[in-house]
Amino acid sequence: MTYNQYLATAHWADLAQERKMMAQYRCERCGRSDRRLDCHHLRYRGKDGRSLRFREELSDLQVLCAECHMMLELIKRLSHQGPDFGENEIEPWMFDYDEDDAA
Repeated sequence: MTYNQYLATAHWADLAQERKMMAQYRCERCGRSDRRLDCHHLRYRGKDGRSLRFREELSDLQVLCAECHMMLELIKRLSHQGPDFGENEIEPWMFDYDEDDAA
């Protein structure tokens, strides 16, 4: 099963919904609730090296608005981190972004 096929499963939909509810339908980075929310994997593999598909814990996931998710993925690509980066490998200062700074 490909990753995109996994994201289309009822299991993922239920898990993502539960995680969004746990985050009170707010981005856990910027706090906004007026944008589309994504459920982001903090890691894709367990300590045993196996894929976490169908066995994620809610703590393996983070709720992000589309903009914060895009920013995180951009930072990940620019820092050349592969898909299995650890949640602590991205420092908070790398992700500080203020919309007013972009103007």
